[in-house]
Amino acid sequence: MCSRVECQYQRQLDNMAQWRKRNPNYFRYKEVQDKSWKETCRQRSLEWRKRHKEYLKLYREAHKVRHRDYMKDYMREYRKRKKQQQNQEKGE
Repeated sequence: MCSRVECQYQRQLDNMAQWRKRNPNYFRYKEVQDKSWKETCRQRSLEWRKRHKEYLKLYREAHKVRHRDYMKDYMREYRKRKKQQQNQEKGE
């Protein structure tokens, strides 16, 4: 066993991968047990965003180019899907 930081990091990644293989549904427990779990998570996220509006503004300002590129690609794909959907509706 190597004690270098790189080796320790790789060992940690390997251990986590093995654990996930042994426990594939561990992170799905709440979702399976409680059908409203997804909605609860969504609400929590929306509430956090409302309370931290300034954080989002600052983050976007700091990552302006990356965010702009992301939104450009996102909207391009959105418009493509929308156009395909409209064409399918016309064809039916």
